[in-house]
Amino acid sequence: MPERKSFVFSGNHFLDLNIYHFGHESCKPLHSSGPIKRDNLLLHYIFSGKGVFRYRDNAGRDNECCLGEGQGFLIWPDQEYLYTADSKAPWEYVWIEFDGFKAKGIMSEAGLTFDDPVYCVRNVREQNKMKNALLDILNRADRPFLEVIGHFYLFMSAFIASSSKRKEVSRSTLREFYAREAIAYIERHYHENISVQNIAAYCRLDRSYMGKIFKSVMNIGLQDFLMRYRISKACDILQTTSHSIGEISAMVGYSNLYNFSRTFRTIMGISPSYWRTTNKLR
Repeated sequence: MPERKSFVFSGNHFLDLNIYHFGHESCKPLHSSGPIKRDNLLLHYIFSGKGVFRYRDNAGRDNECCLGEGQGFLIWPDQEYLYTADSKAPWEYVWIEFDGFKAKGIMSEAGLTFDDPVYCVRNVREQNKMKNALLDILNRADRPFLEVIGHFYLFMSAFIASSSKRKEVSRSTLREFYAREAIAYIERHYHENISVQNIAAYCRLDRSYMGKIFKSVMNIGLQDFLMRYRISKACDILQTTSHSIGEISAMVGYSNLYNFSRTFRTIMGISPSYWRTTNKLR
């Protein structure tokens, strides 16, 4: 019997991995979704039944895959797609919409790319761990967000380990070293009046070159990372303390309250005060 459950994840201020929406659906025959484009990654894992997944790759080619139990598919941001349940054995799946600085890299490590977004299993033991982690996420939809995101990390680990397309992680490169050094500097000094120039100087690199290295490793600009890191820290303080918005602004490196509030609204979609009202830990 067709059934759908969906949940919106409220703890949306994580940097590395962040869930926006997840749920479970037992589809009716020929139920379809698309063709549209999405802003975030959207992963489906099929528990039973079958259906057809269609997507457009980077070359503009239309691809069609018939998928069933134990398989899955990933929809990338801005990718055109359409998926349809079978007419006789419609699929049942769990989906998770997510993003984060490490999200695309994790999916690439699992072997899923814009041109090849289909998951197939190679390690049944890890697949079972992954399925259990998925169910744990669904069953904890009303639990504290740290508990949910913890199970999401467990799911991601098993997802990579079970994928037949898993890629071996290469040794750390010099670029990755500089990216880690930049992040470490931000973690220590985000509350100060630092800039990309300061970070580049710490790493003893040209500002422009530092920016290119960081983006190639992290898939995000260094200035954008710094801004989002500060807002993430601001969310933590908003959620756990009674400090005023002005005090929090200064605590995360903003000397101007207006700039802080504008940046917060740009990233989180709402004002700091309203975010606190809806996310304050009781």
